[in-house]
Amino acid sequence: MRRTCANDPSHAEEQIIPKLQPQTNAFQQFIQRIVDFFNNIIDWFRRLFRF
Repeated sequence: MRRTCANDPSHAEEQIIPKLQPQTNAFQQFIQRIVDFFNNIIDWFRRLFRF
C-alpha cells in the first residue's frame, strides 16, 4: 500500500500488506456440506421411486 501527500508528492508512505492464506478447512467443510446435501436429495429420490 502506498499513500502520497496531496500537498507535497515527495511525502509518501509505503506499507507491505501480507497476502492472506486461503481457509482450506472452511472451504473443504463447505464443499462437504454441498456434497452431503445432494447425496440426501439422491437418497430421497431413491426411496421415493424405490431404485
